[in-house]
Amino acid sequence: MKNYFVKITLSFTLLFLSAYCIISFVITGALDLFQACTTSISAGSAFSWLYAKVLWRINPLEKTPRLLQYYQCTLKYSHEKGIGQKIAGVKIDQTLFHVRLNFATEEIFSYSTAAQFVEMHGIVFFEYQYGTVPDALYMEKNPKQDGAAKLRVQTSGRLFKADLLKGNYWTTSCTRGSIVFEPTSAK
Repeated sequence: MKNYFVKITLSFTLLFLSAYCIISFVITGALDLFQACTTSISAGSAFSWLYAKVLWRINPLEKTPRLLQYYQCTLKYSHEKGIGQKIAGVKIDQTLFHVRLNFATEEIFSYSTAAQFVEMHGIVFFEYQYGTVPDALYMEKNPKQDGAAKLRVQTSGRLFKADLLKGNYWTTSCTRGSIVFEPTSAK
């Protein structure tokens, strides 16, 4: 990802440098190369930052799936104490280079410690690792643990918006199950 960001920044900087030189020379008939370089580096860096934060979402050539900000999650789990189902709220913060995920039920809050998109045989997966912070009332029943999930990203044709994420998860307490993220407007 760092190489990708360097390429984007370099591309924008060279584009701004070329435009600045041409416009400056046409208008004034002279060229201050130092001024052209410093202005172009500043503009290229600022535009790259803006692209990585926001503009990549509207670029139809960018293949990174666009996760929505809110999902409702259905968990079906199996553990030595039994099987069950829970509904959770999921909030996602995404830029071009990172994804943060927060997950909450009445019993527990979890947060992503690492997340990435992986493409295998033309199928895009969202993989993340997480840690949990149980509510004090449920600490004995559901203690702090770490886990991971691998979800298949199903996108619509409109700018790779992730309409459904579906897959499996597992934890350090030997809980495992299926997980489905469906878009919601709830906060």
